[in-house]
Amino acid sequence: MGAKKINKMANITLKLASTGVEVPVNDVDLNSVTNTELFTNAVSAGVLPALNADEEYLMVSKESNMPIKETATLSDLKFKDGDIIKVIAKGTGAK
Repeated sequence: MGAKKINKMANITLKLASTGVEVPVNDVDLNSVTNTELFTNAVSAGVLPALNADEEYLMVSKESNMPIKETATLSDLKFKDGDIIKVIAKGTGAK
């Protein structure tokens, strides 16, 4: 039987690009939580403001400084404990 991997919970900060407001988010499992799940949960909890139906939240890549459009775990997106993650709101019809 292989050893079970223990996931360390991370503390990250979401920084809203439009306002500069920083929102701490604690106890995030970077290996299982996706960017989409993080936004959904943050809006549900009142941590991030709800958007209009034609808008979505996107993270900005640490490496390319471009919006991340695909859904992946925060670990796969190269985020780690202590990171400040830049967040933008973008219209779903926008390119």
